[in-house]
Amino acid sequence: MRPSTFFAAAVAGLSSLTSAASLQQVTSFGANPSGAKMYIYVPDRVAANPPIIVAIHYCSGTANAYYSNTPYKGYADTYGLIVIYPESPYSGTCWDVSSPASLTHNGGGNSNAIANMVTYTLDKYNGDRSKVFVTGTSSGAMMTNVMAATYPELFAAGIVYSGVPAGCFYTGTVNGWNSTCSQGNSISTQQAWAQTALNMYPGYTGSRPRMQIYHGSADTTLYPRNWNETIKQWTGVFGYSLTAQQTLPGTPSGQYTKYIYGPNLEGIYGTGVGHSVPVMGAEDLKWFGITGGSTQPGTTTRSSAPPPATSTASPPPAGGCTHSAMADEKGARPQMKSASNGKTVTEKNADVTLRLLEQHGDDFGPLTPELEKRIRRKLYLRVMTLLSAINIMLFSTLGYAAILGLFEETGIRQAQYNNLNTMFYVGYLAFQWPGHYLMQKLPFGKYVAITIFAWSVIIFLHCVATRYAGLVVMRLALGAAEAVIVPAMEITIGMFFNRHEQSFLQPVLWITCQAAPVVTGFLSYGLLWTTGPVLPWKLLHVVTGGLTLLLAIWVWFDYPSNPAEARFLTLEEKVQVIRRVHQAQQSSIEQKQFKKEQFVETMKDPVSWLFALQSFTLMYSNNLNYGQKNLITTSIGIKPLGSTLVAAAGGGFGMACCVVATFALRRWPKNLALHGTVWCLPAVAGGIAMVTINWESKIALLGSLILAASTYGVTYIIALGWTTSTAAGYTKKLTRNVMFMLGYSVGNLVSPQIWVSSNGPRFYGAWSSMITVSWVGTPLILWVIRFILSRRNAERLEYIASLSDDEREGWVEQVDENGEVVKVKVDIAVLDLTDLQNKQFIYPL
Repeated sequence: MRPSTFFAAAVAGLSSLTSAASLQQVTSFGANPSGAKMYIYVPDRVAANPPIIVAIHYCSGTANAYYSNTPYKGYADTYGLIVIYPESPYSGTCWDVSSPASLTHNGGGNSNAIANMVTYTLDKYNGDRSKVFVTGTSSGAMMTNVMAATYPELFAAGIVYSGVPAGCFYTGTVNGWNSTCSQGNSISTQQAWAQTALNMYPGYTGSRPRMQIYHGSADTTLYPRNWNETIKQWTGVFGYSLTAQQTLPGTPSGQYTKYIYGPNLEGIYGTGVGHSVPVMGAEDLKWFGITGGSTQPGTTTRSSAPPPATSTASPPPAGGCTHSAMADEKGARPQMKSASNGKTVTEKNADVTLRLLEQHGDDFGPLTPELEKRIRRKLYLRVMTLLSAINIMLFSTLGYAAILGLFEETGIRQAQYNNLNTMFYVGYLAFQWPGHYLMQKLPFGKYVAITIFAWSVIIFLHCVATRYAGLVVMRLALGAAEAVIVPAMEITIGMFFNRHEQSFLQPVLWITCQAAPVVTGFLSYGLLWTTGPVLPWKLLHVVTGGLTLLLAIWVWFDYPSNPAEARFLTLEEKVQVIRRVHQAQQSSIEQKQFKKEQFVETMKDPVSWLFALQSFTLMYSNNLNYGQKNLITTSIGIKPLGSTLVAAAGGGFGMACCVVATFALRRWPKNLALHGTVWCLPAVAGGIAMVTINWESKIALLGSLILAASTYGVTYIIALGWTTSTAAGYTKKLTRNVMFMLGYSVGNLVSPQIWVSSNGPRFYGAWSSMITVSWVGTPLILWVIRFILSRRNAERLEYIASLSDDEREGWVEQVDENGEVVKVKVDIAVLDLTDLQNKQFIYPL
């Protein structure tokens, strides 16, 4: 330590011994939507216009820990300055440097809260607005870069200890972990990095804080490449060359070299230094301009910024891990030949998107908010439009055939009609296991197309079945063909969208299902006016079969098997979609190997059985919608022509419910059990009304029927998405889907049988059992699921907080060019682990 450094530290320490001031929390400092906490240290003898330092803690740290373990308190006592110690509101205590809110000026995230802490302090203590500084370590260093980019007008200077470029950690979620960035694989150009920072405060043209960037060559938490990328960013912002104007070896001490790029930017690189670069307190004060003096220069040369990863590496950690050099611009992934601390799988058992990430993941920088918006728009247009078209074609034609002449031509009775509804779900049930197995083994998109083609052929063949036996065969075949369509659509949504998007896209998708009765209702209304020799029910099947055939052709050419094979995405968009899904869900996208251990785990997981049970209980009432509603309408006294319009009105009301649910889930996404409960309550009210209202009150009965039949479907939509999003591991997801659909099938098998014709037209027993089993029983099960998952989350958050950053990653075994098996470090989401194997998986609630 140099004499000047020792003297400043000694004076600061001596001053602190006589200080009576202490760290104090401030609870009212302005708008704070993200819930960050403010702590402040004001010395006993504060300057008239005090400088202000914002000191931001690391991951797993606290304001008090950073206050105790950094020298700024002592400097506050010595120089009369004020220190603000923000504290992260999140359980792992990392800062949110990953969401649009925090990466935007006045966006309402953590950065906004810290800015409000600064303005509060300036106003209350008459602070010197020209001497406000920001610094931090690790996650705090990331936030320092973010603060300098989002609120440049507030700060005169910033110091970054082991961070990443502003925007590099972007995931689109609050407090997300970005393994691509942490491993130094977010590589971009100087211009692109600069634009990322400038976009955080669009239109700002004022001065920007002077920046000093520290990093160590042996950092295995935030890899050394991040130093280069951060230098690129700030040289781009300031308009400097990437070639340093001066190089000062041994500055500020023997292990470090200082690179001066201009008066506003310095980079300090520590050879052999790990992630914990010590705070250089006295040097900080010089950079901030609080004290005078300068570092004694060593040999001055003109050189380009060094490639840090080629410097001396750190000693191998436990397990013998050694990291390869990353001398080229893209970098290489760290490899090892012996055991690792993290989870390890073979390449065959990893996510199928791994190969694309290995080949092209380093070609593209971090996902910017602008690029994410463009990708999202494309996914909405291409993926959601296609899924919606599929969903709208899966409406029930049999329910309308009942009022279009099916009974008259085939001679079937009410009991046989109920059996036909049951036969559909016998086929649906029987094909769940083989269908899901084929879906995993075959090309995903092509399998969906073939299934829809088969569905269209079977719809056509209904027209040649003029007897009950033929209809039984057709209904069995149709159920088998449709068995995996809904699970396939759910899996596709999970492949392309993060959890938050999935929650509100579910009702968006099912709006099309609710729209089907509207379309079919008006179509049936028109067909009832036909007078030709072909009965309207057959014409309905011809029309729907033809439309489905056209749909199958569209699906064959456009349905994506996974993001890596999506023809409508550019190469960069494919990489970014895969990254954002991995980061948001901590789960694989697709895997072609059936894993027995995942199957066994699914069967042992009580949550799987609870989801299957609630699927059964809710679908116990489903024949009301797809078999009985039109018949009840006519029994009330509405003619067949009018019943088609009533069905259309019911579909319109169902669409409105889905729209409301979409906005509600987007606004309040945190309690899915509550949302599911709310949408069962109108069904309870409608069911009670159907058994209590006078049978002569047609309008009231029709309103009650629509209320009961059109609302509980939202609960099904919520549960269907929830069952998939709470499972990780591709085989486990498929098995969980099978169990859910088995419950769905059995419920629909039973549902037609509760409508005993001798109990009509009031059907007291059917309505009473639906209220009890479906609309009261289902919400109770959802709350039990939530209780179990919230308990698991509480345990996991404690576990995650205790992890080292190395333990957050995973390893894939691969054969290198020499024929040796090596382990390559990857994002743990790529490993295709289940939610019980990957304790970093947090369940959506």
